[in-house]
Amino acid sequence: MKCMRFDFWRMLTAYLQGNLSGVSAQRLEDHLTNCDSCRKRLSKLKHADTAAKQLPREQAPAHAWAAIQVSLHRTIVPDRPRIWMPRIQAIAGTAAGLIAALLVFAFWSGQELRASRFDREAYRQIPLSQISHTEEPHVSTIGYVSEVSVDEDEGDLTFKLVDNLQRPTHFVVCEIIPSFKMDTPPVGSRIRVYGVTRYDSKADHQWFEVHPVLNIEPVR
Repeated sequence: MKCMRFDFWRMLTAYLQGNLSGVSAQRLEDHLTNCDSCRKRLSKLKHADTAAKQLPREQAPAHAWAAIQVSLHRTIVPDRPRIWMPRIQAIAGTAAGLIAALLVFAFWSGQELRASRFDREAYRQIPLSQISHTEEPHVSTIGYVSEVSVDEDEGDLTFKLVDNLQRPTHFVVCEIIPSFKMDTPPVGSRIRVYGVTRYDSKADHQWFEVHPVLNIEPVR
């Protein structure tokens, strides 16, 4: 079923680029956990973003803006007389629009609550070495836990998942947000992580993440 949560649609690009605030990102991630439609939309955006970054950069001619301004000036349509609705009709129309929006929001919120159970089948199994190449927003991957730390401001728990404890060649940064209340995995343990994959483009980061982690399972 197609999701009609337009408020979350507008967040996807900023989320993909790592520009959402912590609260907004958490709201979106909670929604993505249960919404296949929005996960597919995020996957398409991620694929388009990757393709766009591979395109060669072109320098626009210095006179390009002047030509655009001339073209815009030629196509300006004179203002048409405005037709004003009676005040009571305008108020009624606004009220009807607000009621419809509230009904849609209530319906889709109910849908999310009914779909809250964790489903392992919804997560694509990706080797740790391939995390940087996948277009899947929801993945599961296996590795060894190292470098556990806690964000004192937000309370988030972060750990690095590596392919080899002695000589790691691939890693992904995993983050557990407080609302999920998961136990800290022991350093050195081998685990399977389920969660949302994304790229953190901050200047001091620039790595791939599983954020938030939605489930952890020990692997022997």
